[in-house]
Formats: sequence, C-alpha cells, structure tokens
Amino acid sequence: METSAKTVVPAPNTPAERTAARGSLWFYTVSRGICWAWCKVWFRHSATGAENIPEAGPVVLACNHASHMDPLLLGTMVPRRCWYLARVSLGRIPLLGSWMRAVGIVFIDRKSPGRRSVESLISLLDAGEVVGMFPEGTRTRDGRIQRFERGLLLLLKKSQARVVPVGLRGSFAAYPPGGLFPKPRRCSAHFGPVWTADEVLADGGLESLRQKVAELSGAELAE
Repeated sequence: METSAKTVVPAPNTPAERTAARGSLWFYTVSRGICWAWCKVWFRHSATGAENIPEAGPVVLACNHASHMDPLLLGTMVPRRCWYLARVSLGRIPLLGSWMRAVGIVFIDRKSPGRRSVESLISLLDAGEVVGMFPEGTRTRDGRIQRFERGLLLLLKKSQARVVPVGLRGSFAAYPPGGLFPKPRRCSAHFGPVWTADEVLADGGLESLRQKVAELSGAELAE
C-alpha cells in the first residue's frame, strides 16, 4: 500500500511548534519507510479501511494496545503523519530515545502527567494533525481490551477532533509483554468509520468506542 506523509505547519510559539521542532519530517518519512518494509516482510502486515482516515483536519486514532510494536504497525498504515505519546522512561534509553525525539514523540510521565504534554497534543490537533492514541493507557497483559482512560475525552473537549477507531490484530501473538523478540506472525490494522467528538463525549460514548475497537481487533473486552 503506497502512502505519503503530510503535515500542517503549526502556528508559531505554540507547544505544537516546540514539538515539531524536535521532530524532522524528513527523518520521520525515512523511518516510516524502513519500518513499513520491515513490518511488511516480518509481519506480512496489511490494512483495511485506511480510506476512513480524513485527508485533512484533526484526527485521533483510538487503537487497542497489545504490544510494543503497535505504534510501528499503526503508523506504517496511516497515510498521514502520525504523532504519538510515549512514557518518559523510553526517552532515557540510549539510541531509542534519540530516535523517538527525532521523529517527534511527545513524552509523558504517567505518574504525574504534565500540562505541557497535553497542551502539545491539543496544539497538534488544533494545527490539523493526526494523533495516535492507545486509550487503555498501557499494554494489555492477556490480549483483552482494557478500560479506556478518560484522557481521550479531555483532548476531544479541547479540540473537537474526529476519531477513527482502530483494531490491531496479531501484535499480541507476535510480541506480547515479556517477549524477547518479535515473532514473524501475521498482523493487520483495521480502521473503522469516523466518529465525531460529540459522539465519543456523549454518555456511554467512550465505552461504545471501546466496544468498536474490540470488534475491529477481534479481541474480547475485559470486565
């Protein structure tokens, strides 16, 4: 699947601009191409419904989280540049941390989420960007879809971005928590129809979104 990365230049003097300054579009595009080739060969990765992602405007991709491979598997199938949150401890790992900063990862401390990280995501959405989120907050330990954290609701209240539910299949079998190296298992990304911010913000909307992600991923819901 041939895709091209797009980006919208954020307004000056915003958290988005400071984030974009850390991330190079050129480096992101090259990294994405390399990751796409590896995922295609090693995981025989494929996608359905990628046309559901709006071509322009702010979008949040709400995806299940079963593996460290999920950001790569998701990003390689998104036809626009995709920004992510990552826990701050990953940024301290030599080489990996440098690479993550170069592609523009926004780091966040889970124990005390900083206002600056949230503002960076909101500003990216205000600038019309795509943000990839894993609303479970952490990887599932048993393959089931965990409860969604409410951070997604905060972003939608501030940005009114559209939401595309995404289900990743195969990543838990390929590289579950505790795995030493990814196994060559078939993986796929399934993009559902667009939801408006109001649909997710409505009573029961977040849980309905979780059910849709579970349906797309073929995973069971945790109690």
